[in-house]
Amino acid sequence: MFYHYEIKNNGYEDILYLYLDMKYEIADELGDFDEKELGRRTKNFIQTNNIGFKGKKVFLVIDGVVVKSLDISKYKGDKLDNNPFSFKEFNVNIVLEDQSVCEISLFDFLLSTLLYYVKYNLCEEVFKVLGVLFSTYAYKAMKENNYISINDKHVFYKPLSFYRDSMDNYDPTVKLLSTILVEIDSMFLKYEDDYILPFIHLCNNGNTMKNSNYPYLSSVISTWDMASPYYLKVNDFSYNDFNMIFNCDFTKNSDVVILNKDNHKYVSINGKIYTIEEFRDKLDLLSTDLYIIIYNSYIRVITLGCGNFYGLSIVGANEIAKNGAKYYSILNYYFPKVKLYKYKKEL
Repeated sequence: MFYHYEIKNNGYEDILYLYLDMKYEIADELGDFDEKELGRRTKNFIQTNNIGFKGKKVFLVIDGVVVKSLDISKYKGDKLDNNPFSFKEFNVNIVLEDQSVCEISLFDFLLSTLLYYVKYNLCEEVFKVLGVLFSTYAYKAMKENNYISINDKHVFYKPLSFYRDSMDNYDPTVKLLSTILVEIDSMFLKYEDDYILPFIHLCNNGNTMKNSNYPYLSSVISTWDMASPYYLKVNDFSYNDFNMIFNCDFTKNSDVVILNKDNHKYVSINGKIYTIEEFRDKLDLLSTDLYIIIYNSYIRVITLGCGNFYGLSIVGANEIAKNGAKYYSILNYYFPKVKLYKYKKEL
C-alpha cells in the first residue's frame, strides 16, 4: 500500500510518516476513501510489516506533502490469523514504469489482475481458477525476485483506479471478485514442491500443448474451444505490406512453405527461414497454428485459436464451469500433474 515509512519524534510524541507514490492507485483514490477505511488500511500496514510504532498519529505523504493525518488509536485493522500466505497479509512489490517500487497487498494485486478478465463474461469458478494461478505466480515471483514488473508477461496489472475510471459497474464487480478471493484465500499450485507459472491462453485448436521445458504442462482435449468465436481468424496481407514486414520481394510466383523439423515448425519465405513464433509475431497473429494461401494480389493467413495453447484454456474452462464444474476440478483437468495447496495443506 505504501512504498516507504519513517518514524519521527516532534519532541512530544512519535509520528509515523507513510509515503505514497502519486502514480499508485491509492494516491488517486485518496479522496474517495472515508477516514475509517484509511485507518483500517494503515493499521493493517503497520501490523503486517511489523513496524514498531507505538504512537497514535500518522501522516500520509505524497510528493513530500502531508495530505492526511490520522489518529490510528481510533481504528482496528482486519483480524489477522498469522497466516503469511493470506492474500491480505502477503505483500507484493510492483516495479512501475519509472522503476520505482510500490508495495501492495496480494489481495489488491489479484483484484486488479482479475478485473482484466471481466470483459470475457466468465463464470465465477473460472475467476477462482485464475485467482489461484495468479496467487501462485505472486508467491513464486516474490520468493525468487522479490518483485513483479508492471510489464510482466505472465500477468496484466493496472492500478485499481484504471478500472474504477473505465468500468461502469466497477463497485459491484469488485464486491463480487472480493468474495471470490476470500473463498480461495492462501491457495496456490505446486509441481514437485515448486510453484508453477500461470500458463493461460484464451482459446486453442481443440487441444492444449505440452512443453518439455515445463514438465507440469499436459496436453488435454479442449474441444469446447472449437465452438468459440475466437477459434478462427482470417488475416489478409497485400504483397506490399508483406514485403515491408519481411524485407523481401514476394510475388505470386514466390514460395512460402511451412516446414516441420525436429518437432518444431518453421516458415520459409523465398528460402529465408523463420521460426513459427517469429512469423506469428511479425504479422501480429493470434496463434502459431496457421495456414497460408497465396492469391494473385494478396496473402491470406488463417489462424486457429488464440494464445500459446499452454495450460489453462479460458474458453474451455468457462464451458466446463457452465456445466457445473468447480474451480478445483477445472485446475485438475488442465493441470493434472499439479497439486493444489491452501497455506501448507494439500487439497
